[in-house]
Amino acid sequence: RASAQPGRLRFALRWQAEIDGLDSASTFMCGDRLVVGTPRCVLALGRDNGEVLWIRETRPAASLMAGNVLLRLNGEGLVELCDVSDGEPYAECRITPRTGGPPLGLLAGGQSSPPVAILGADRDQLVAIDLRNGETRWRYRSRGRGAFKLRRAGRLLLVVSGDNTLDAVDVASGEPVWRWADPGKLVMPPAAAGDVVVAVSGQPGSSGASLMGFDLFGGQQIWRHELDAGPSAGPIATDRIAVVPITGQGRGRLVAVNPVDGTPRWSAIDPGMNEGGACLSVDDRLVFNAPSGQICGIASDTGEVVWQHALADPVRDDVPRRLEPILRGGALFVPSAHTHVLRPADGMRSSGPVGGELVPDFLRVDERGWLYVAEESGLIEAHAP
Repeated sequence: RASAQPGRLRFALRWQAEIDGLDSASTFMCGDRLVVGTPRCVLALGRDNGEVLWIRETRPAASLMAGNVLLRLNGEGLVELCDVSDGEPYAECRITPRTGGPPLGLLAGGQSSPPVAILGADRDQLVAIDLRNGETRWRYRSRGRGAFKLRRAGRLLLVVSGDNTLDAVDVASGEPVWRWADPGKLVMPPAAAGDVVVAVSGQPGSSGASLMGFDLFGGQQIWRHELDAGPSAGPIATDRIAVVPITGQGRGRLVAVNPVDGTPRWSAIDPGMNEGGACLSVDDRLVFNAPSGQICGIASDTGEVVWQHALADPVRDDVPRRLEPILRGGALFVPSAHTHVLRPADGMRSSGPVGGELVPDFLRVDERGWLYVAEESGLIEAHAP
């Protein structure tokens, strides 16, 4: 079947499968296959035809993907490293089970250092697991409550853990390279704009906050910009602009500064980050996708709304689990109540909604422009342009 076409693109359904217990957070695209974790099993589907390539029954565990390695973490701290070619574990290790939050994992290393998966453990630890053999490379203990927010910046791992500190940790050794202690709490993930780390201190609902810039390699504070309200999300940073959404009356605001020296650039009405929206930087546009079904493109230099669309009804339509737009082949693939394809420059729709009535809790686009859409009801579909 093909979708209705107001634009140039047509998408045809190639295959559909139903998987009992499908979890969008445990569904991954890895090369020529989709790997799906459920409470009772893990399986892989061929991306071209949906054929089951392998299936493995397991105990309940959380799934994380690090490169082409599937990690399974159970409630007792057992970590299995599985080959996605057959789903079988080739190494395992044990960590102290993480408490106080969902499973946490991040891929690091490569080139001159071994590939590692950095996992959250216990209440306040990060553990680096060697993806080649499952050995523990290093452990890092935070000073905060372990409410980790991580961001990779080259050889450094930027760590916020819910207290007053921002740490830069060497991903090869786990040693702290520098640490910043601030009067306010740091609870939002930092961002990197070239050689500048942008971080925000303050909590949602607070009466004030600070947006700060640090030298990536030395940790010296370069600038500080005071805000009149607390942040509602972490900063968004590019080489040209650093933007932080703050709470306030009504919908809140976006505050933008120059990431090099902190000079104020513009302020605009928040298009939905305060509600849990997602942002993607595309050339000279910031694209915001909100849970209300609104999507807009804002000029990063001026804060002007260049284009805007209503993709869903905020009262009647479901909201997908993840709202991050995907840029592929010069087109924006946007998860809302349905999947939409837009041009980032002017927001023009390139096709009608893709995927029928499926809510895109999981959305991926491969190098050919094929869409893979899964809903947590258990349905997963592939659509080809």
